[in-house]
Amino acid sequence: VTEAAAIESRGLVTSLVDLMTQQPQSLAALLRLVSHGDYLYYHSVAVSIFSALLARVSGKYSDSDIRIISWGGFLHDLGMSRMEEVWTCDPLMDGGSDHVHRVSEHCRVGMEALQELSAVPKEVRYIVYQHHERPDGKGLPNGLKGSSLHEPAMLVALVDAWSALISRHPHRAPFTPAEALGKLEAETRMGRFMDHHLEWLKAGLFPRLSKDAA
Repeated sequence: VTEAAAIESRGLVTSLVDLMTQQPQSLAALLRLVSHGDYLYYHSVAVSIFSALLARVSGKYSDSDIRIISWGGFLHDLGMSRMEEVWTCDPLMDGGSDHVHRVSEHCRVGMEALQELSAVPKEVRYIVYQHHERPDGKGLPNGLKGSSLHEPAMLVALVDAWSALISRHPHRAPFTPAEALGKLEAETRMGRFMDHHLEWLKAGLFPRLSKDAA
């Protein structure tokens, strides 16, 4: 990963966020897009845009913060593309030791790939490194909780799971938005996601996605 590549990814994310802001009807096309082609790339694009939309729905973040969150969403699975074995992660799967190793490794590899790039803010690296952590302290790679958690990373964690569920995964068909929401509600009760992030999704993003998916 070079400085030029990092800057190019920032430009792509900015263009996507601007497109969704100016032409929200493009969301329906995105939902169709993420069901085809290279899973990791289109999943990254979807997480980038959904993260920006959810951050905007919250009313909590400035425009510059939303772009940072969207950029982190786009790069969150960078580590997967740099691992020797091609692998896609189902964010809701709790596997054995091999799964734990792969999840931890792709978070670490992604963060280290961005570590020396001055073009990439530390907040983006936090998202890449922490997007598999959990509020209950049972996440990966470090079992962080409380004030140690980077909240935008927790927002991206929810969107990562949401996008994976409603997309065509290499090993299963997509869930409907309603089915995906039900799974996220159950996982939030078990401490995987932050309650208020789920409420933002239910109030602002879920109705819109359900309508576009219909």
